[in-house]
Amino acid sequence: MIRRQAKKAVDQVVEEIVPLLKERGFRKRRRCWNRSRGEFVDVIRIQEAKTSDPAHRRFTVNLGVFVPAFHEAIWDETLKGFAVEAYCAVRRRLGDLTQGEPIGHGPDIWWKLADGDESAALAAGREIRDALEEFGVPFFDQFRDFPALADHMRNLTGWQSKDQLAQMHRALAEWRSGDTDRALETLARIKGWEEKVRIVRDVIVSAS
Repeated sequence: MIRRQAKKAVDQVVEEIVPLLKERGFRKRRRCWNRSRGEFVDVIRIQEAKTSDPAHRRFTVNLGVFVPAFHEAIWDETLKGFAVEAYCAVRRRLGDLTQGEPIGHGPDIWWKLADGDESAALAAGREIRDALEEFGVPFFDQFRDFPALADHMRNLTGWQSKDQLAQMHRALAEWRSGDTDRALETLARIKGWEEKVRIVRDVIVSAS
């Protein structure tokens, strides 16, 4: 008799949140979802820890707002395939939002499950689905234009307030909001990544 292999706990969680995200206009690829919205792409990705094993699955939920024009300006390439949060202008974890930390960095939340524990996976899936509906989707909806994006990025605390890539995204958002002087000031404060900073500065200056 062939024994049916138990589904991975994380994949059971994915199944639970698929209907909500499909209803909200997201397209799915593996454990990642994208939703195009004007000049922005909303990104949700379930990230499983490298140390996961069948008895101890650990995962978190990442959110981001990807801007294709910014990606092209910084990397001189058009993204092929789905956007992931690593290249997003705005990056947050769902756990940050549930703890009231939309601009900072709350205590990291990782869910822990074991393969075969279907009741626990179902409960976690429902918890994440509800959190996405209450906090995740409304978080995306606030970014209706470039000024809203720039305002959010200027208020960031935690690691993103010093991260070079995040600050380049901030400069581009300020520029697209019509504030070229502030964008150049933001670029001037970035330490390191001199070549990328020069490329972004050239994009801003040549188009202004």
